[in-house]
Amino acid sequence: MNTKSGNKYWLKIGIPLVLMSILVVSVYMYTGANPREPDEFRGVLWGTPLDQLPGLHVLAEEGDYKFCENPSDKTAFEQVEVEKIVYGFYKNRFYNAMIYFRTSGNLAELKKALTRRHGDPIQPEQAENKYFWNGHTVDILMTFDAGSDAGRISYSFKPIQLESELKR
Repeated sequence: MNTKSGNKYWLKIGIPLVLMSILVVSVYMYTGANPREPDEFRGVLWGTPLDQLPGLHVLAEEGDYKFCENPSDKTAFEQVEVEKIVYGFYKNRFYNAMIYFRTSGNLAELKKALTRRHGDPIQPEQAENKYFWNGHTVDILMTFDAGSDAGRISYSFKPIQLESELKR
């Protein structure tokens, strides 16, 4: 093989490989896991047994699920006043936290705070006021409904969330 035809061969092979590599890296950067995901929520490690958290009060219970509140919790999250914070347990292990808030002004402040803490969110094009932080072990979803002027931030610990979904 002469040098000119050898160079053409590598250009034919090399350019598509480089373009494919750029595409793969771009897709990973857009949808890749968040490296700054939380290993706890308000000092409670994911997976902590409910019986190790004596201050919680059960709000609702169905099968293996329990949802609790902490009466001594501050009703502020990231210095924004919120309505309620609910802790979710599956088979008595902490796997979910939900923060309920009001007003689009609070949405903007909370989005800024979560972005500072966890990086830029993914926002589906068709979903206005829906933001998603994808982690290796924790996902964060923030939604806001302008009609009801209410929103929610939901943290989900993936290993227990997946286990609970497989049992359904």
